[in-house]
Amino acid sequence: TPAINLYGTREWHAAGFDGSGIRVGVIDGGFDGVRRLLGEEIPKNVIARCFAGVGSFSTDLADCENGVDHGTSVAELVVDMAPGAQLYIANPESPIDYRDTIRWMTAQGVRIINSSAASGYLFDGPGDGTAGRPDSTYEEVDLAVALGAFWVNSAGNEGDAGWTGAWLDADD
Repeated sequence: TPAINLYGTREWHAAGFDGSGIRVGVIDGGFDGVRRLLGEEIPKNVIARCFAGVGSFSTDLADCENGVDHGTSVAELVVDMAPGAQLYIANPESPIDYRDTIRWMTAQGVRIINSSAASGYLFDGPGDGTAGRPDSTYEEVDLAVALGAFWVNSAGNEGDAGWTGAWLDADD
Protein backbone atom coordinates (compact mmCIF):
# COMPACT_ATOMS: atom_id res chain seq x y z
CA THR A 1 0.00 0.00 0.00
CA PRO A 2 1.11 3.63 -0.33
CA ALA A 3 1.70 3.96 3.44
CA ILE A 4 4.18 1.09 3.44
CA ASN A 5 6.19 2.74 0.67
CA LEU A 6 5.83 6.27 2.03
CA TYR A 7 7.16 5.48 5.49
CA GLY A 8 9.81 2.90 4.62
CA THR A 9 7.82 0.29 6.48
CA ARG A 10 9.29 -2.65 4.57
CA GLU A 11 12.72 -1.82 5.98
CA TRP A 12 11.35 -1.70 9.53
CA HIS A 13 9.59 -5.02 9.02
CA ALA A 14 12.74 -6.58 7.55
CA ALA A 15 14.64 -5.44 10.66
CA GLY A 16 12.11 -7.26 12.86
CA PHE A 17 9.98 -4.28 13.87
CA ASP A 18 6.43 -5.25 12.94
CA GLY A 19 4.49 -4.48 16.11
CA SER A 20 4.60 -8.03 17.45
CA GLY A 21 3.73 -8.10 21.13
CA ILE A 22 2.13 -4.62 21.00
CA ARG A 23 -1.57 -3.89 21.48
CA VAL A 24 -2.89 -0.93 19.50
CA GLY A 25 -6.33 0.61 19.89
CA VAL A 26 -8.25 2.65 17.34
CA ILE A 27 -11.12 4.80 18.61
CA ASP A 28 -13.17 6.27 15.81
CA GLY A 29 -16.68 7.17 14.74
CA GLY A 30 -17.28 3.98 12.78
CA PHE A 31 -15.77 1.00 11.03
CA ASP A 32 -17.99 0.41 8.02
CA GLY A 33 -16.78 -2.50 5.89
CA VAL A 34 -14.49 -3.92 8.58
CA ARG A 35 -16.08 -7.38 8.49
CA ARG A 36 -15.53 -7.62 4.74
CA LEU A 37 -11.79 -7.00 5.28
CA LEU A 38 -11.25 -9.57 8.03
CA GLY A 39 -8.39 -11.89 7.17
CA GLU A 40 -7.27 -9.61 4.34
CA GLU A 41 -6.64 -5.97 5.27
CA ILE A 42 -7.71 -6.40 8.90
CA PRO A 43 -6.63 -9.40 11.01
CA LYS A 44 -9.32 -11.93 11.89
CA ASN A 45 -8.45 -11.60 15.59
CA VAL A 46 -9.44 -7.93 15.92
CA ILE A 47 -10.97 -7.26 19.34
CA ALA A 48 -13.90 -4.87 19.29
CA ARG A 49 -16.11 -2.83 21.55
CA CYS A 50 -18.86 -1.75 19.19
CA PHE A 51 -21.55 0.66 20.31
CA ALA A 52 -25.07 0.30 18.95
CA GLY A 53 -26.18 3.21 21.15
CA VAL A 54 -25.05 5.28 24.10
CA GLY A 55 -23.85 2.96 26.85
CA SER A 56 -24.75 -0.13 24.81
CA PHE A 57 -21.84 -2.08 23.35
CA SER A 58 -21.05 -5.57 22.13
CA THR A 59 -18.21 -7.50 20.52
CA ASP A 60 -20.29 -7.84 17.34
CA LEU A 61 -18.44 -6.04 14.55
CA ALA A 62 -21.78 -5.35 12.85
CA ASP A 63 -22.41 -2.77 15.59
CA CYS A 64 -19.24 -0.93 14.54
CA GLU A 65 -20.53 -0.69 10.96
CA ASN A 66 -22.69 2.39 11.23
CA GLY A 67 -22.21 4.13 7.89
CA VAL A 68 -18.88 5.71 8.86
CA ASP A 69 -15.78 4.07 7.37
CA HIS A 70 -13.04 6.35 8.66
CA GLY A 71 -12.08 3.99 11.49
CA THR A 72 -11.72 1.14 9.01
CA SER A 73 -9.22 3.18 7.00
CA VAL A 74 -7.26 4.06 10.14
CA ALA A 75 -7.25 0.42 11.26
CA GLU A 76 -5.97 -0.66 7.83
CA LEU A 77 -3.13 1.85 8.11
CA VAL A 78 -2.21 0.62 11.59
CA VAL A 79 -2.11 -2.96 10.29
CA ASP A 80 0.02 -1.90 7.30
CA MET A 81 2.50 -0.24 9.64
CA ALA A 82 2.43 -2.87 12.40
CA PRO A 83 1.07 -6.15 11.02
CA GLY A 84 2.17 -8.08 14.11
CA ALA A 85 0.24 -5.89 16.56
CA GLN A 86 -2.98 -6.99 18.24
CA LEU A 87 -5.69 -4.59 17.05
CA TYR A 88 -8.52 -3.25 19.24
CA ILE A 89 -11.28 -1.06 17.82
CA ALA A 90 -14.16 0.91 19.33
CA ASN A 91 -16.73 3.49 18.26
CA PRO A 92 -17.94 5.16 21.48
CA GLU A 93 -21.17 7.13 21.27
CA SER A 94 -20.79 9.59 24.15
CA PRO A 95 -18.10 11.22 26.30
CA ILE A 96 -18.74 8.66 29.04
CA ASP A 97 -18.50 5.82 26.48
CA TYR A 98 -15.27 7.39 25.26
CA ARG A 99 -13.68 7.41 28.72
CA ASP A 100 -14.96 3.90 29.45
CA THR A 101 -13.43 2.74 26.16
CA ILE A 102 -10.06 4.18 27.16
CA ARG A 103 -10.30 2.38 30.50
CA TRP A 104 -11.28 -0.86 28.75
CA MET A 105 -8.47 -0.64 26.22
CA THR A 106 -5.78 0.10 28.78
CA ALA A 107 -7.09 -2.67 31.06
CA GLN A 108 -6.61 -5.02 28.08
CA GLY A 109 -2.96 -3.95 27.83
CA VAL A 110 -3.37 -1.51 24.92
CA ARG A 111 -0.41 0.85 25.11
CA ILE A 112 -0.97 2.86 21.92
CA ILE A 113 -4.34 4.49 21.27
CA ASN A 114 -5.13 6.31 18.06
CA SER A 115 -8.18 8.51 17.99
CA SER A 116 -9.32 10.53 15.04
CA ALA A 117 -12.81 10.76 16.49
CA ALA A 118 -11.92 13.81 18.55
CA SER A 119 -9.87 15.64 15.94
CA GLY A 120 -12.35 18.37 15.14
CA TYR A 121 -12.58 19.60 18.72
CA LEU A 122 -9.43 18.30 20.37
CA PHE A 123 -7.55 21.55 20.38
CA ASP A 124 -9.78 23.42 22.79
CA GLY A 125 -7.38 25.19 25.08
CA PRO A 126 -4.21 27.23 25.24
CA GLY A 127 -2.12 24.41 23.77
CA ASP A 128 -0.51 23.29 27.03
CA GLY A 129 -2.80 20.32 27.71
CA THR A 130 -5.29 22.30 29.76
CA ALA A 131 -8.69 23.61 28.83
CA GLY A 132 -11.20 26.05 30.21
CA ARG A 133 -14.07 23.56 30.30
CA PRO A 134 -14.55 20.38 32.32
CA ASP A 135 -15.60 18.14 29.39
CA SER A 136 -12.51 18.88 27.32
CA THR A 137 -11.04 16.09 25.23
CA TYR A 138 -7.78 16.79 27.04
CA GLU A 139 -9.32 14.84 29.94
CA GLU A 140 -9.47 11.73 27.73
CA VAL A 141 -5.86 12.19 26.64
CA ASP A 142 -4.76 12.66 30.26
CA LEU A 143 -6.73 9.57 31.30
CA ALA A 144 -5.11 7.41 28.62
CA VAL A 145 -1.63 8.62 29.53
CA ALA A 146 -2.28 8.13 33.26
CA LEU A 147 -3.34 4.55 32.49
CA GLY A 148 -0.11 3.87 30.59
CA ALA A 149 -1.04 4.50 26.97
CA PHE A 150 0.69 6.59 24.33
CA TRP A 151 -1.95 8.79 22.68
CA VAL A 152 -1.90 9.46 18.93
CA ASN A 153 -4.32 11.95 17.44
CA SER A 154 -4.68 13.46 14.02
CA ALA A 155 -5.09 17.18 13.59
CA GLY A 156 -8.11 16.40 11.45
CA ASN A 157 -9.42 18.51 8.66
CA GLU A 158 -9.55 21.43 11.08
CA GLY A 159 -5.87 21.24 12.05
CA ASP A 160 -5.21 24.72 10.71
CA ALA A 161 -8.27 26.26 12.36
CA GLY A 162 -8.50 24.49 15.71
CA TRP A 163 -6.36 26.84 17.77
CA THR A 164 -8.38 28.86 20.27
CA GLY A 165 -5.66 30.74 22.11
CA ALA A 166 -3.93 34.01 21.42
CA TRP A 167 -1.65 33.81 18.38
CA LEU A 168 1.85 35.22 18.42
CA ASP A 169 4.36 35.09 15.59
CA ALA A 170 7.62 34.02 17.23
CA ASP A 171 9.64 35.48 14.36
CA ASP A 172 8.55 39.07 15.08
